[in-house]
Amino acid sequence: DETVPVIQSPANLPDINCNSPLPTPQVLTATDNCGNIPAMAEVLPFTINICNGYTVTHRWTALDACGNMAVPVTRSFLVRPDTQGPMITTPQNITVNTTNNLCTANVTVPPLVVTDNCSTFSIINNFTNTFKEA
Repeated sequence: DETVPVIQSPANLPDINCNSPLPTPQVLTATDNCGNIPAMAEVLPFTINICNGYTVTHRWTALDACGNMAVPVTRSFLVRPDTQGPMITTPQNITVNTTNNLCTANVTVPPLVVTDNCSTFSIINNFTNTFKEA
């Protein structure tokens, strides 16, 4: 057997948003004069870049029982960049009463609630200030 297997053509993959899960490679078959064989799928290495978007490529290969290698088949899709800013949910207003004849009070500033569709981040509240009654 010197016939090279031929891998079936995969369906096109639509571009996805940065917060969407990556699709898994399709299950494909290669045809050969000695019968059908499963194509082996892999996801080629890629670098995540949520600011600019990035391309992910699936590749399939097949090898028949006689060592004939199919021409690899690939399909790529774009992971779109993050175009939405984070959403900040502000805490409610804080009212603090002071003790008679004292013009200061300890105030605990509640943490902000921040969400983003594609990024992870942390918020540090370094607020330190003294307000004096006028």
